[in-house]
Amino acid sequence: MSSVVETVEKENDIDFLPAHYRGHTAQRKGRAWRLSTIVLVGLLLPAVSVYQLRMRSQLKRELGNVAAQCLKIDGYRAQLQVLDTQRQQQEARARLIAYLQFPWPRSQILTALLVSLPQSLTLTSIQIEEITVNAVGSASAAKSPHQETQAQAASLLPSDADLKTLRDKHDPAQVTVMLTGLTTDPSQLHEYLGQLSRNRLFVKAELLSLESPLAKRAIAARNDAAQFRAKVIVVPGPGQPGGPQNNERNETHNASVAGRLP
Repeated sequence: MSSVVETVEKENDIDFLPAHYRGHTAQRKGRAWRLSTIVLVGLLLPAVSVYQLRMRSQLKRELGNVAAQCLKIDGYRAQLQVLDTQRQQQEARARLIAYLQFPWPRSQILTALLVSLPQSLTLTSIQIEEITVNAVGSASAAKSPHQETQAQAASLLPSDADLKTLRDKHDPAQVTVMLTGLTTDPSQLHEYLGQLSRNRLFVKAELLSLESPLAKRAIAARNDAAQFRAKVIVVPGPGQPGGPQNNERNETHNASVAGRLP
């Protein structure tokens, strides 16, 4: 039985067609595939061309929008530079104006001096002057945070240049009040100077000299009074090194006017 099956399979494997017929068949199949490929490519090329034209048109529109936005951004950038320059100028002007307000009003200083003056004291002279601190006292302040190098100073705005000139002149100085007067009670004089030292408007108050009535017999009609000299150092103004902030200055001003300074 197995031999019969093998004989049938061998008969099925036998090709009765001539060789040139099989070659012609393969050629026809190859031409059909090539023709199909050419037709398919021919159909795809117009679609791809249309798609590329649409994409190119869309890209042109987007490029035009981007170019318009770039022009607008350039305009904003130029406007920002102008505004930034104006801001710097206004800030420099504001710093200058703020520093020009640093001196404490003389009326405020006088109010703080007189509001707690006891009846046993009589002030005969009040001298308010700006005294430059000596080199030894200002050695630690030689390097001020507001000092600029020569290159930086050359690029300063006019307002900042004026501010630097003012700082160089006034920052090393101290506002000092020299008091001269008579007292019939030295203890109240010391208490008065202590109150001034605790005042937020002053750094300290110290007694320079006190002459007894016996040593000063030339004082007519007040031969029982002693003559004294005292020095009061005013705290640096707002904007100066060691000076208070603006809100502290307002509090100091309001309290001094109301006579409620500690």
